[in-house]
Amino acid sequence: MLRWASENLLQLKPEEIGEHYGRYRLHVPEAERAMAKSLERYGQLSPVVVCRRGERYELIDGFKRLGAARRLTQLDHLSASLMEADERTVKAAIYGLNRVGGRTRELEEAWIIHALVREDGMSQVEAAELLGRHKSWVCRRLALIERLGAKAREELHVGLLSPTAARQIVRLPQGNQAEVLDAARLKPEDSDVVYPPNRVREPQLHIADAYQLSLACALGRTIYFGPLAVSSTPSSVLNAF
Repeated sequence: MLRWASENLLQLKPEEIGEHYGRYRLHVPEAERAMAKSLERYGQLSPVVVCRRGERYELIDGFKRLGAARRLTQLDHLSASLMEADERTVKAAIYGLNRVGGRTRELEEAWIIHALVREDGMSQVEAAELLGRHKSWVCRRLALIERLGAKAREELHVGLLSPTAARQIVRLPQGNQAEVLDAARLKPEDSDVVYPPNRVREPQLHIADAYQLSLACALGRTIYFGPLAVSSTPSSVLNAF
């Protein structure tokens, strides 16, 4: 349960607010610019949420508002609600406060889960109970961080790899993930496999196809994609209709 230190709002300068917990949020410049326009036009409509860490205030909720405020010279302070929270509660609050607004993203949830389990020493069951979710939900998000190779994690972080595609990638050994990512993004003209005109290859949809193709080429076998049979022999397609 969240505990508020006081009903009175604090008036804090942007430079007085730290962003230590910003590592659990995705930085989206476009959203910050939109928020800056909103603040400039309407002012601050809702307070940010902070907690006290030593002599400094650390931001829990309102990262876009803080980033936008730092762009605006006419906005010299932000209204803030002060919350009493330990490390575990802070992470639960980051998840909960953003979930209310429907703004959580799967990668952000994965960062929070990873911190709760690996940094704060919670079990997956305890983390699930803290966030009001099922253990399987926690397990899937933990896998997004721990079972992805370095290249896939980086692409996920910067948005080149979607969480949907990442869930397919985590099923593979880390040693195979980079080559599958490369194969999945080959243009048709750069690939040894010829697809018929009605076979649309979309990067986010054919991760599994790329893995099967890499196995076929290594083993010299023919593999099947529904009604389509593809031989590992370069530039060959067998139509199974």
